[in-house]
Amino acid sequence: QTTEPVFGLPATWITEVERKNAEMAGYTVVDPASVLVTHFSETIKRHCHQILSRQDVQVLLDNLKENNPALVNELVPTLLSVGQVQRVLQNLLSEGVSIRNLVSVLERVADYAATTKNPDELSEQARKAIGAQVVKPYLDDNNNLPAITLDPWLEEEMVKGIRPSQNETVLLIDPKIAEHLSHHLHKNIQPMIAEGRTPAVICSSMIRAGLRRFFASKFPELAFLSYEELPPKIEI
Repeated sequence: QTTEPVFGLPATWITEVERKNAEMAGYTVVDPASVLVTHFSETIKRHCHQILSRQDVQVLLDNLKENNPALVNELVPTLLSVGQVQRVLQNLLSEGVSIRNLVSVLERVADYAATTKNPDELSEQARKAIGAQVVKPYLDDNNNLPAITLDPWLEEEMVKGIRPSQNETVLLIDPKIAEHLSHHLHKNIQPMIAEGRTPAVICSSMIRAGLRRFFASKFPELAFLSYEELPPKIEI
């Protein structure tokens, strides 16, 4: 008996002789090499935001400037510093959001950087700009989004706990609400993982980032999406 290293699911090591019987019984069988490659790949994805340096961001901006000089000149250093852009990109990467579509990300950031320098608020705006990309990994074969939703009264209560500052947005959650949420999430996450799906929560963009940070250590496999990120015609 063991624990699958990527998603934390219970697993069992078997011999090659037992493989056919296990597959016939409906078990998912993966060879050791694939397990290792997947584990390393997921580890890199989960920690790539930690190795994105200011110099890396400067290189990205320099490359982008070749074809989009107006965007880069408007954004840095007029509206934001390289460090502030770094924070926005780190926020996206920390939740597995690719920054390859850098033009769309920075176009939206530039639109809002005149009114706020808060990297969390700018990150939320960037996510909305590439909403289809953000949501796509969580859609099923019918283009629907299997997700956990929160009661409206619960969201309203949590909005009261938002504490924005110039550098970040903190969400203070009442201990009783936190306990209620933890129980609710744990109960609904397990069936989704057992079906091989990445569990996701849908909530307002006002509390999305704060909720994700609050539960990141307890539910690292859980994605938090906002209604504002959903493309048209997506059913929850």
